[in-house]
Amino acid sequence: MLLYTGIGLIGNQDFHYMQNKTLYESRTNSVTVYLFEVFSPHEYTYVGNVELAANPYMEQQGAQNNNSRLVCIFPLKVKANE
Repeated sequence: MLLYTGIGLIGNQDFHYMQNKTLYESRTNSVTVYLFEVFSPHEYTYVGNVELAANPYMEQQGAQNNNSRLVCIFPLKVKANE
């Protein structure tokens, strides 16, 4: 499962900014990470307690203004005890 963080819709994202930093460092910062999926506006489905499945990476994607930008990708997996 891959998580694309929607923090900011224009411009490059950064691993060391706001929630991206918390998730990027989640293997060492003792923060519990919960994943919710959105299939309809204002409707959130709880997936479970997750952890990084692999190292986060940057990917080039399209932006709202028809330019490309770098976005943070976090490969996730549901924890075994969930």
